[in-house]
Amino acid sequence: MNRKLQTLEKLSEQWQDRKNLLDCFEFQTIDGGFIIVLINCCFEPWKRGVFFDIGAADHHSVYFSGLVKKRNGSFFFPFDLEFGPDHIDYYLQEVYSEIVDGYIIPNGIDLIE
Repeated sequence: MNRKLQTLEKLSEQWQDRKNLLDCFEFQTIDGGFIIVLINCCFEPWKRGVFFDIGAADHHSVYFSGLVKKRNGSFFFPFDLEFGPDHIDYYLQEVYSEIVDGYIIPNGIDLIE
């Protein structure tokens, strides 16, 4: 089996283990509100990666890195099956960082730590 297929299989297995425990990121704002970011992974040939939806993003600008694309109203962080890591946690951490660095900080949203 080639590296791309092995990586895809590992990522899929890891996501199956985590998806019932982690289906969103939740950020509490200092005004008592919450920013809920729904996450899901897709392994179809035409869209392999992590999809995430920030409902509040309709009201604020986003400044994500060039890796994040907008697809059908959601944001998409693709898997790098050729050279990237084969751990789903890496991709989830990257998405989390994109949300903080490209959405929360630039929009001046204060969070409870």
